[in-house]
Amino acid sequence: MLSHIDIITQDQLDNLLDKRTGPAVSIFIPTERIGADIEQNPIRFKNQLHEVRDRLTQREMSPLDIDKFLKPAQQLLDEARRDFWRYQADGLAVFLTEDEFYTYRVPLELDELVVISEDFYLKPLLPMIDGTSHFYVLALDAEHTTLWQATRYKISAVELPDDVPTKLSEYLGLEVFNDYLTAYSTGGAGERRYFTSAGTRDDAVLKEKIQQFFHRMEDGITDILSNTNAPLVLAGLDHLQAMYRKANHYQYVLDESIDRNPTPMSDKELHEVAWEIVKPITEATQGERVALFQQFSGQGNERAVDTLDRVVPAAHFQRVDTLFLQQGEMRWGTFDAESSTVDVHDEQQQNDDDLLYLAAVETLKNGGKVYALDDIPGTDSPVAAILRY
Repeated sequence: MLSHIDIITQDQLDNLLDKRTGPAVSIFIPTERIGADIEQNPIRFKNQLHEVRDRLTQREMSPLDIDKFLKPAQQLLDEARRDFWRYQADGLAVFLTEDEFYTYRVPLELDELVVISEDFYLKPLLPMIDGTSHFYVLALDAEHTTLWQATRYKISAVELPDDVPTKLSEYLGLEVFNDYLTAYSTGGAGERRYFTSAGTRDDAVLKEKIQQFFHRMEDGITDILSNTNAPLVLAGLDHLQAMYRKANHYQYVLDESIDRNPTPMSDKELHEVAWEIVKPITEATQGERVALFQQFSGQGNERAVDTLDRVVPAAHFQRVDTLFLQQGEMRWGTFDAESSTVDVHDEQQQNDDDLLYLAAVETLKNGGKVYALDDIPGTDSPVAAILRY
């Protein structure tokens, strides 16, 4: 069974990063893809809603207002939404305000977390936001094409809009599609023929119709991937790849591809083969930035900083080129832009921000790169940055 993900487009990301007046609720839970364990998905979410209710009560919101606030999220637990819980990826992110409600099924193993602040909290999703940390695979098959989104560890199918054609057989009609299959199977190795010369249909017209299918499919795929720079790996037989490349105008399609029919491949095998293609690109880009930070730090160059009192103001004033964050770490406190002062607290206090996340948001808004790492080489700090100047 395919799992499903929801792509966060650049426009959606910009909206999620926008300032709000609060309270803004961000909920994260791990989700199961298959088997009896999928029944745990709505139970985990229900438990998180109880946590949200308790925290809103602590903020002195009335029970009636809390019920109204949580209504869209509560409706996810209705019997009519069982399919939503049945088709999950590896994690679910939910964002909620008084008049906004967003859900994203993501290929990330998220920890259970509730954050209520003045803005949405996107830090657990950073591996999806940075284009070098995730990638796509387009599995081309004449019977059914599938778009996959993947991280280093997971792969999940993208649920495509109904207006994106993925089945050549439906697009051409069964009789014409059979001509296509006959032509491909009889075509010589040196020349891929689309239809037999004995066919009842005009070769050129039918070839053009097939190319139109790939143009329409490519338009839909590229629209989904708009404003992202994530690599796209093609998987499929050579003639299908050639037709897609002819239609393609997404600039991050990789030259190297999986030159075989992807249909018999398991999700795991497809992911492993695709990752071997993407891995050198991802590691080279990230490695170059880490090496530059270490070089600057070792030289005492002021463009390398690794303390919150320097990183947070630099991010706010658009000086951060590259930001490194340690996965799973949080540092609560406040930042005063007028005085450029940072106060760090041992525990979250009212109106506090996660300062690591605050630095990430400001960096992303100002066009910088953000990398969430298990450990940051060259420092014991949970945050480090390369400054633009």
